[in-house]
This record gives sequence, C-alpha cells and structure tokens, in this order.
Amino acid sequence: MTGDGGDDLGGVGTPVGTLYLYKGHGGGAIDGGFSRTEIGSGGWKGISDYVGGEFTGGGTGDLAALECQPGATGKPYLYKVNSTGDLNARIDIGADGW
Repeated sequence: MTGDGGDDLGGVGTPVGTLYLYKGHGGGAIDGGFSRTEIGSGGWKGISDYVGGEFTGGGTGDLAALECQPGATGKPYLYKVNSTGDLNARIDIGADGW
C-alpha cells in the first residue's frame, strides 16, 4: 500500500474499528505496536474480507473490502489510496449479496 514494493499488512483495532497499516520491510518483517499508521478512523468493524492490491494504476496499493455489519447488503467497495497515503472515500464496485 505504501508504493515501496514491499508487502504491507492492514488490521482493525478494537473497540471502535480503527483501520491500521503495518508497513512491510521485506523478508517478512513488518512494523508493529506503536509504529502502526492509522489509515481509517472508526467504523471498520462493519467491513470484512479485506484485500490489498494495485487496482487503479496509481502506483500504490488500494484496498477492496465487503460491508458485513448486521443488516448490511454485502456490497464490495474500493478504497483508493491517495498521494499522501490516506484512503479516499469508498467507491461502490459491485452488486449486493457478496
């Protein structure tokens, strides 16, 4: 997601569902603990099945995920990473029922 060619890891913290980025450094090593970077404020507990990839041709990784909270439609969304490394507003990329 950082555009440096290394694999990164995302994770959701409790209790409010904050989304964090743990930057990869090659050889399987990632940042941990307090070196994580917040990339999404609360509300990510209602999202599941995250997958990162370079989906948009922008040169950095983006994030795709499914809405899964109770009563949700199961819609897939794309979150583009902008030039500052933050996530843009989600884009609806598919029909309900995933």
